[in-house]
Amino acid sequence: KLKAEIAINVHLDTLKRVEIFQNTEAGFLCELVLRLRPVLFSPGDYICRK
Repeated sequence: KLKAEIAINVHLDTLKRVEIFQNTEAGFLCELVLRLRPVLFSPGDYICRK
């Protein structure tokens, strides 16, 4: 539970500033925050999925 609360406090405001999420319900954004996973990319990396 603490891990979830920290994730919501860290990421929720960032998602609210993204245009496609501005009219989204807070509950959905909280669920989305809990599903985020960190991914690291380096300069020159191609970011795509086949």
